[in-house]
Amino acid sequence: MDKARYGSIHGPLVGPIEFLRKATPQYKQKGIFPYCDACHEIVHLYASHTPNPNITPRFDHPNLPPNADPLDDCILACRNSRFHGLAPDGFDDARGRKIHSQFYESDFRAKAYVFCWNLCRTGNLPSEKFQSMLRRADKMRIWAYSGIQLWAIPYILLTLENFSAESKNRRKYGFHLGLS
Repeated sequence: MDKARYGSIHGPLVGPIEFLRKATPQYKQKGIFPYCDACHEIVHLYASHTPNPNITPRFDHPNLPPNADPLDDCILACRNSRFHGLAPDGFDDARGRKIHSQFYESDFRAKAYVFCWNLCRTGNLPSEKFQSMLRRADKMRIWAYSGIQLWAIPYILLTLENFSAESKNRRKYGFHLGLS
């Protein structure tokens, strides 16, 4: 990541060099940390002092625990190629609250479920999986993606889960959907 929040999840977005200039190399001792703009977790400063001109300083997420589901990873961690087309241009939290409210207060959620259910083929999207997709959407803050439109939410939801189906000859197979 080339930008992180300075000192808190609401701090200004800064680059690695600006973060280090403001916080000083003793930032950990001072309790000043960079936070991911998407997941609000503390991220690590990487290559801020390297003499190698081919390595660009950046912020990195901590490694995922071995038992973690890669679909639960932060969208900005860039560890899952499946999500490369989903990286936001920024976040608009006020607008995100409106989009989230529209999705849940209208019958749009039911329409989104039917849409996803049809694309996954009948019977391959139990309601528990749809709920899992919604939890991941909340964690990834997709509602607050700058410029997101309500109609795009079901398409994004479909990328947030793995599915399984059965062929005509009764063989089971797994599949997932993605955006590019």
